[in-house]
Amino acid sequence: MKKANITVHLEEDFDQWDRRKERWLIERLSELAGCSVEEVQVRGRKKACVLLFLELPEEAAARLESEFKSGLNPGEYTRQSVKDIVKEILDEFDDVSIRADLVRRSNYVATTPKPQPPLFVLIHGWTGSRDSFGKLPAILEEEYNCEVEIPEYKSSFRTGGDPLLILGGQLSTTINNRTFQSPRQVVLIGHSMGGVVLRTSLVESLRDKHRHYARNVELIVNVASPLGGTWLGGLANYIPGKFSVMKQAAELSMNSPTLAETTKWWHHWVSENKHLEGRIRSIYSADDQVVPINSAIGQDPNAICISGTGHSDIVKPQDRADEISLTILRLATVAGIRRFDMAAKTSDGENAHPAEVRARTF
Repeated sequence: MKKANITVHLEEDFDQWDRRKERWLIERLSELAGCSVEEVQVRGRKKACVLLFLELPEEAAARLESEFKSGLNPGEYTRQSVKDIVKEILDEFDDVSIRADLVRRSNYVATTPKPQPPLFVLIHGWTGSRDSFGKLPAILEEEYNCEVEIPEYKSSFRTGGDPLLILGGQLSTTINNRTFQSPRQVVLIGHSMGGVVLRTSLVESLRDKHRHYARNVELIVNVASPLGGTWLGGLANYIPGKFSVMKQAAELSMNSPTLAETTKWWHHWVSENKHLEGRIRSIYSADDQVVPINSAIGQDPNAICISGTGHSDIVKPQDRADEISLTILRLATVAGIRRFDMAAKTSDGENAHPAEVRARTF
């Protein structure tokens, strides 16, 4: 793997510099670079002010310089996590500059990530499909000129059903494949069991947060999700037969070990992603006969109630004026999601690709 040097200049008293500060800074720089802390090697230090000479993978070095500049002068498509990290660094140090020594700099100038449309990922519930969301995909596409992905995973008596942890891993693969080349805003909307699936996917990033799509997430919305379990899962334990889809439902029981373990790691994940404070939202219905209100609320102190609709229909709007449409559009806009400019030109002078709606099968 090709390496590149990075020079970090800090207006900091060298006599006050210590390894704790250095470690703190390297941890944040590695997040911007999209690599692990272990991949960042300190090759030297210089006194007077503080000059750090680092070595890291060439692509990571180019990404670090680019992301730091983006965070200094944020634009409409700058990820919130990048802005937060850069602000954190500038709050700690008065003046910071970062320069990558790239032998093939022209290659990276030519391949600087182009702005991408926001990616909305809609995850359906138990025995659901892309049809579970009614006209919501079209409403989102029209409002934000975004790309909408609807992964269709195995959850029916015909196809069987995979365990929740497998579904979470497959969801990570789907989204990672659509976000690894260039940063983009990601919004996750999980209906019913889909909310649990997205949780199992996100906690995977605790193992490799630098390469996981979780760093791009701007908003999480759980709609009628059994975050604390549901009676249906408990009932599934007593239904005879070897249907794997019923075993899948059983993982949603209130005493499910899978649900308990996922919830434990979820709290850890939330504590490490403080930039999402106020942007992990729950929507529930007082008329839901499947998921109890307390379970659907989760940890959202400002959970949103939409009454007069059942468990399945709550996420099936007929038009933009439906409450679920207006609620999700409001949450996305407040989270900083903006309409993607189709007329924006790429660095090659070409028009950006139009947004599209896709259904994927795991």
